[in-house]
Amino acid sequence: MTNSIICIDRYKIWLKITLISILMTLITGFSAAGASYDSYVFNSRGQRIASVQAYLPSAIIDGQTIGIGAFNRPRDFAVAPDNRIYILDTGNNRLISLNPDLSLEKVITSFSDGGFEDKFANPSGITISSEGHLYIADTDNARIVVLDQNGCLLRVIGPPVIKDKQVLATNDIVYQPRKVAVDPLGRIYVIAANVYEGILQFNPDGTFDGFIGAPRVKPSIADVFWSKIASSEQRAQQQLFLPIEYANFSISRRGLLYAVVRGAETDVGDDLVKLLNPAGADIMRRASQLPIIGDIEFDGASYSSTSSFVDILGRENDMFSILDATRGRVFTYDHNGDLLYVFGGLGDTIGRFRNPLALERIEDTLLVLDSRGITVFEPTEYAIAIHNALSLYHQGGYDESAVVWQQILDGNPNYEIAYNAIATNALRKENYELAMKYFRLGEHRLGYSNAFAHYRHSVINKNISWIMTGLLLLIPLLFVLSRLKLKDKLGKLLGLTNNKDALHELAAVVNAENMLVPLKTKFEYIIRKYIDSLQYALYVIFHPFDGFWDLKHEKRGTLAAANTLLIMTILTFVFTRQYTAFIFNEADLANINLFTDSSALLLLFMLWVGINWAFTTLMEGKGTLKDIYIMSAYALTPFVLLNIPSTLVSHVLTQPEGDLLLLVKVISVIWSVGLLILGSMVIHDYTGLKTIVTMVLIICGIAASLFVGLLFTSVIDHVVRFVLTIYTEITYLN
Repeated sequence: MTNSIICIDRYKIWLKITLISILMTLITGFSAAGASYDSYVFNSRGQRIASVQAYLPSAIIDGQTIGIGAFNRPRDFAVAPDNRIYILDTGNNRLISLNPDLSLEKVITSFSDGGFEDKFANPSGITISSEGHLYIADTDNARIVVLDQNGCLLRVIGPPVIKDKQVLATNDIVYQPRKVAVDPLGRIYVIAANVYEGILQFNPDGTFDGFIGAPRVKPSIADVFWSKIASSEQRAQQQLFLPIEYANFSISRRGLLYAVVRGAETDVGDDLVKLLNPAGADIMRRASQLPIIGDIEFDGASYSSTSSFVDILGRENDMFSILDATRGRVFTYDHNGDLLYVFGGLGDTIGRFRNPLALERIEDTLLVLDSRGITVFEPTEYAIAIHNALSLYHQGGYDESAVVWQQILDGNPNYEIAYNAIATNALRKENYELAMKYFRLGEHRLGYSNAFAHYRHSVINKNISWIMTGLLLLIPLLFVLSRLKLKDKLGKLLGLTNNKDALHELAAVVNAENMLVPLKTKFEYIIRKYIDSLQYALYVIFHPFDGFWDLKHEKRGTLAAANTLLIMTILTFVFTRQYTAFIFNEADLANINLFTDSSALLLLFMLWVGINWAFTTLMEGKGTLKDIYIMSAYALTPFVLLNIPSTLVSHVLTQPEGDLLLLVKVISVIWSVGLLILGSMVIHDYTGLKTIVTMVLIICGIAASLFVGLLFTSVIDHVVRFVLTIYTEITYLN
């Protein structure tokens, strides 16, 4: 019997895969026809990538359609277990019930309370329990009204009370419940206006049980600083550091509370969306490379968002969808916080909203309420395939899920989530090379690092005998090489043995008066001088005071060696940017402009040299422009010596071992900057304090020069555009 059940389950899974395969063949040529909005996702860098449409609008339900007149400021709606839809028409203080076929069932404008007719006053929120009871946040009446499906009153839950004292209904604060939710155990959750302690929780019998999930207060460093030094009168006048309010919530399939915070990402950081357990702790899994903040905008290296969420909907397989009021879009995420798809927008055409208010679902069909009514969205084959891939994964059908993800990739090759899902399955099956390949395509560096760690371990285990044999043979090999004195022989072959002595002799000949020096001798002197000055960089970085003194006064440095070191620094920077291992390289290699990067580094170096000379000339500095140039180039030697080996080593390290690379990079920068400071002090004959003051002035000068340069470039650009516009107008008139 057990084997028969297993066979039937396997048959169902493969039947699903077969059906999805048929559906996905339609995706490749799928276009945005039928949708008034664009579909997209974000890649790991926060760049918007075009995607296949996941949902298409099929109908709009408004008051005129169902024959009851236009809606007046609807605020919320809910779907009952039997698929009836209940709409709060707030402006008309009525509750509208629709049948599962979206036809009008009834309109509730009043209900009987103890034999008296009672009415709603500005109702703002509604939810439906598993028993089908309607919980309505009757805002201006300061209560939660509980009705059955026929509109008969079951009970009323008033303001929260602790020890016979109303804690919210005071002279300053009026209890105004805005949203309500009920979990499978009958606990009632309420969001009230101007309540910053969190979400109100009521027991099933309606008694107040406290607050849960208070959002954290995040004052800026400046706010904290000024509050510490301000007087008591000033602090009294300052704005209070109040937590952000919750905007809406919903109960997940597991009985947990999804909640969205009122406000934009700039106000609350990455915590716009929460998943609260019964204790009120946020247990939202944020394993995605991007935060859950809706639309992402990059400003340099940082991201931001202007999305303002007004509703959230828990769905099957731990998915959740969020409604953004700012841009009228619905964002759907998986259990890791990865964005699955986006649809919707602001506007008057079908599929767009005037002011989106609430979000609900019937199976895979999504419903969005705005001021006009309800827009019905049906899933495309693409969305169905994504849902099935997630369902198979959560049921333990990892291989079957990976097959579906691959079919999704055939229709949307830019879908990083699919690459990472396939890679995760390959990693589970110990196919590390395939996992590394797909994690790289999915730009998932942590996953790639995990796969590479296993791959490295397996390679070492398979070749441990050869590795140990090589290490044992290395010792006698080094001994033999030392006995052969290959270094000395190579130096003799290249003519570099006793280079210093030979250089002194050649200098005497070249600098001798009234003596005709052969061209060959001059050339040999130039080469040996260049090699000696280049080798001297190693002495300078370990003995900066003596080294920089000799660079200037003993002429141990040359322009040729300085130029070489500068070129090597630029090449090292380019090499590091281009060839650091994928795990540690966040740069977008496809969009790197090596010429621009090299030019920017060279410009910065030249600004340092020029402004250094300009300021120190005015401040009685002893160094010439040539001295500053040579000193600065020699000071960059640690950057070259440390970053080239670390870039090569990065290809055998995993992410947890990356701290070593970061340490090397930090040391190389600090070492070079320290040499620049000491070098400036030595060649200009400054004291330590004067050197520090000069460095600050130089940095300010560089910043001012860059600002002026950018301003000048902008002005020139505007002038050129103006001239071209005038020319175009004249040409058009002629």
